[in-house]
Amino acid sequence: MAACTSLYQVLGIPIGASNQEIKSAYRRLARVCHPDVAAIDRKDSSADEFMEIHAAYSTLSDPEKRAVYDSKVFGESNGR
Repeated sequence: MAACTSLYQVLGIPIGASNQEIKSAYRRLARVCHPDVAAIDRKDSSADEFMEIHAAYSTLSDPEKRAVYDSKVFGESNGR
């Protein structure tokens, strides 16, 4: 994932996504990228990818963390 990728892009969801959409995206990506289910030749990259996905989920699924993230990234007027 690119360094300038937003947490919303990491999960593949729109900025105004609901908590259910965030959870569904996380579960879908975890089934593919979790190191325990990734192919042997992808173990290292899938671990890094999963850590990024989990960090995005951790921030966006918590309303307070999400509000702080949105205001930092999008500014006060462009947040949710």
